[in-house]
Amino acid sequence: MLNEKVTEKLNAQINSELSASHLYLSIAAYFASLDLIGMSHWFQAHSIEEHEHARKLFDFMEKRGARIEIGALSAPKSNFDSPADAWKTAYEHEKHVTASIHDIFSVAAEAREYGTTAMLQWFLDEQVEEEDTFRRNYKLALAAGDDEWNLQDMDARLSVRAPAPTSEE
Repeated sequence: MLNEKVTEKLNAQINSELSASHLYLSIAAYFASLDLIGMSHWFQAHSIEEHEHARKLFDFMEKRGARIEIGALSAPKSNFDSPADAWKTAYEHEKHVTASIHDIFSVAAEAREYGTTAMLQWFLDEQVEEEDTFRRNYKLALAAGDDEWNLQDMDARLSVRAPAPTSEE
């Protein structure tokens, strides 16, 4: 059975991952409205990835016999001043997630929940990659500004990520 504080933190993190999924789907919709389909598909795929992070935590808690509690999701931000603002929002969210994972790791280490710290190592490594990716894309969006050519170039570069699966697949 998991430590009570660790359980509480992991439940909060599941909700945070689901919130990230919700936010990234909202950002995908924003980019779709600008006809930046590559960026839209990139965020749709990332939304699915965040949902999978929640599932990874869910599965771990289930194996440990912990009580899993899924909370309500707030409406995500849906209006952005620019593509750079959307990327900045996502980057700031990833930094928040990193801080949260660090907090959970500290609580788990203090509680001597070594299985949890071992599982969280994957998330710590993932967040290094996530922050780097979002930081770089945010910087690209800042450089592109409102220049249509540069935005289309960035969109084309990001479209190489496989599009999100559809309900038909």
